[in-house]
Amino acid sequence: MAGVFVGIGTSLLYTATNSLPLQWFNSKLGTANGIVKAGGGVGATVLPLAAQALIDKYGLNWTFRIFGILIMVTGVPCARVLRERPRTDNISKFDWSLLKNTHFLLLAAAGAIGVFALFVPPFFLPLFASSFGLSPAIGAGLVAGFGASTAIGRLLGGCFSDLIGPLNATLITTIVNSLSMLVIWPVSASLPPLFIFAIINGIANGSFFVAFPTAVAAIAPPSASASISLTISFWTPGYLLGTPIAGILMQATEAADSHSIKSFRAAIFYAAGVGVVATVLIFLLRRRMDAKMIKRL
Repeated sequence: MAGVFVGIGTSLLYTATNSLPLQWFNSKLGTANGIVKAGGGVGATVLPLAAQALIDKYGLNWTFRIFGILIMVTGVPCARVLRERPRTDNISKFDWSLLKNTHFLLLAAAGAIGVFALFVPPFFLPLFASSFGLSPAIGAGLVAGFGASTAIGRLLGGCFSDLIGPLNATLITTIVNSLSMLVIWPVSASLPPLFIFAIINGIANGSFFVAFPTAVAAIAPPSASASISLTISFWTPGYLLGTPIAGILMQATEAADSHSIKSFRAAIFYAAGVGVVATVLIFLLRRRMDAKMIKRL
């Protein structure tokens, strides 16, 4: 039950962070989105370390209670100071004709497929690190490094969305995300390459969460807010199944009991393959919209 309520609350918060910048920014929408979402990366940096320390000292139940209190103490004042623009008759409603728009459908499909891979690295980095003898503390540090990189990636993703166009930025993030899982992660048999992977993949991961909704807003400007909400609702299967599928593959190869990174490669290549499919869809969309790849789009 707690997971259901946390999921609902998180979804509502994410929808608000996507919707509010649209009301106040136009030419620098990507940068605004990046700054707003960078806070999530900061939290992802601090929380793994804080959670491990709190669990060790107070136990799991009190750790959840402390986090709940912190969310309430910080969230309620923020909700009080946030302001929407005065409502007009021009309220964003979803344009159902977009469901016949190939550009919109390709982008929505890319997001729905790509999200299957995004949470595999942060979930399994500690387990992967333990396979060659690294401690749980180092595993938590890797997740914290990943989280810090997502904050950097969100800022970079926003700036690049304004500079080269949100669709180009989204394409670059999916390419980097896929390549890092194909090339670096499968051979990261020691801390230095694994740390490099966590940083690069974290930056690409964070950039995606800024560039993608900005790209949706560019494709469907009259109904940007509603369109972003709909496309993100398509991510639900990826949120629910992406990481468990990787876990099932690891269980099949007995990765948890293994002292070799080879047992993890089935799950790694699953995540990388999903990322490649999303990259191909975005590339096809980019080519359909304009064959000149150097053009801002």
